[in-house]
Amino acid sequence: MVVALDVGFLPTFRNHQVEDDAQFRLFLSSVYTSVANAVNIRQNGLYQSAEFQSGQTWVDGSPVFRRVFTLGAVAAGGTSGAIATGITTIRYCTNVYGSVITATPDFRPIPHASVTANANIEVIVTTTTYTINVGAASPNVSSGYLVLEYVKV
Repeated sequence: MVVALDVGFLPTFRNHQVEDDAQFRLFLSSVYTSVANAVNIRQNGLYQSAEFQSGQTWVDGSPVFRRVFTLGAVAAGGTSGAIATGITTIRYCTNVYGSVITATPDFRPIPHASVTANANIEVIVTTTTYTINVGAASPNVSSGYLVLEYVKV
């Protein structure tokens, strides 16, 4: 029976017999290349407040960076105001997402689009700041996290 492997996954066991040093060098080079390719195409699952490479590569070949921000309370109908990210080299964001805890309490993704008029939670990101705006019909936001994934200049 032949089992197809997903792209990027390596078999967990191999037992290859090699006859001489030349075959061994070819085998070792092949294994190293397979491991390097599998590791290099993986996205990491780290979410930290410090900037780091996410393991993603954007369409132009640039590395994608990730940074997580802790959000404070924002009243319904209010705004966090422009909060500095500490990042001055954002060329563009590839992904902006997160989650907040409301006073209801419930968990809402951000940005949050609601079927209730004026109950959205908006996220605006510039090259140096982010702003959270909470609709007047939304419950108060108690806290949350914002994840920025971006390509640098």
